Order: sequence, then structure tokens, then C-alpha cells
Amino acid sequence: MTQRSRLPQSQLHDSLQVFVRFWTRFFESRVLWGADSVCDGGCAMHELHFNHWAILVSAVIQWLLGAVWYSPALFAKPWAAMVGISKDTSKTGSIIMGMISSFIGSVVTSFVLAHVVLWSGGQTFAVGALIGLIMWMGFIAAPLWASYIYEGRPSMLFAINTGYWLVACVVSGGLLAVWR
Repeated sequence: MTQRSRLPQSQLHDSLQVFVRFWTRFFESRVLWGADSVCDGGCAMHELHFNHWAILVSAVIQWLLGAVWYSPALFAKPWAAMVGISKDTSKTGSIIMGMISSFIGSVVTSFVLAHVVLWSGGQTFAVGALIGLIMWMGFIAAPLWASYIYEGRPSMLFAINTGYWLVACVVSGGLLAVWR
């Protein structure tokens, strides 16, 4: 029976130190983070300067898009039928709270998307729209698809709900990239 050869303890320790030293220097380097980065305790982060008006306008666009998307002119009837909402069951108070929470969610979404757009350095509408598309795929479409399958919800409902977010993220990403 042969034994596997092992690295001597000192050699393993030295290799680990070199590895840790390399990655520490890599993440603290100005090459990786740029000249405007702030390093504090080994953690580096860009200073981001947001256009608050762009974030607010992006949120308003998302909110208005939602009002149009879920209106009788587009998807209100099939959406309401699939989620079991009828005109008789709708209450004014729940609609108002839904609209308020929808706007707050749009502000948060726009704020987070602004971070990603600024971190990426995107400055054209096309790049911002691409970032919005990627964010939609990774954080909206992929997790919701699994949820809809587990819950046995119709794929048409998935298409309506995530279609809204696709358009909202793409338009908002483009706007936030251009309007700095």
C-alpha cells in the first residue's frame, strides 16, 4: 500500500501566505478600482455620485408603465382573471396601498439599478439597457420562473408580470446610463 505524498507543513503555509497576499493586493490595487476609489481597512468601493432626479424620473416611468401595462387597454383582463380578481372584489383602499407600495418599490429598483449602471461605467442608452436586461434576467425572470413552476401558476401570468419588469428595467437602465 502506497501513501500519498503530502506537502510539508511549512511549504503549505508559505503557499497559503503567497495566495492571500496576492489576492489582498489585487483587491486593494488602484488598477482594479480606479483612481477615485476609497480604500478603508482593505475594502475598496467607488465613490458614486447619483443624479437623484434621474432616479426619481426612472421610478415615475416604471410606475406609469405599470399603470399602462395593467390597464384594460393592455393586460388588465387576462391578468385579473389569472390572479382571481374581479371588479366586485376590488377595494379602493387596497388599490391605493398597492399604488403607493408600487411607487416605493420603483424608487428602490431605480436606486439599485443606478448603482449597477454607475459601477459598470455604462454611459450610453444601449449599455444601460443591456445592464437592465441582465439585471432582469438574473434577479426577476430566473427566480420568478422557479416560483411560478412550484406554485403551478400559468406561464401567461409569468409573461405578463415579468414582461412589465423587462420593459421597466431596460428603459430605466438606459435612462440612468444617459442621464448622470
